[in-house]
Amino acid sequence: RQLANYLEGKKCEVYAAPFAVRLFEQDGDRPEDVDTVVEPDICVICDQSKLDKHGCKGAPDLIVEILSPSALRHDRLVKLNLYQRARVREYWIADPKNRSVTVFLPDSNGSFRLHEDYGREDVAKVSALDGCFIELSKVFSE
Repeated sequence: RQLANYLEGKKCEVYAAPFAVRLFEQDGDRPEDVDTVVEPDICVICDQSKLDKHGCKGAPDLIVEILSPSALRHDRLVKLNLYQRARVREYWIADPKNRSVTVFLPDSNGSFRLHEDYGREDVAKVSALDGCFIELSKVFSE
């Protein structure tokens, strides 16, 4: 909700699952022929030309995955690698159990590096969105 409120009236939009993201689709590809389709829990897209009736073609600006016990390894390894290769600008892993958020940003070579670990009482800065901050106490409320 905080992301949507911040983005109101701006060119970027927030999308929640189910929402298909075709990370590596090239011009001329048909959406049904794309092999790598993910459904992030939350994503923000600022380039409206990436949107079509099938979802998003290419990398969103921000992706947030919410950890579940069954997806822990998948989100921390497989998806991190995919999002890095696709050049997502910012990747958050939200951990409801530990009430924390881990933020990854690409370095100068495009490799994701741990940028920040935030706890429940912190205010997290969204680097991909100028002036956007998320109050994690509202995300991980009692």
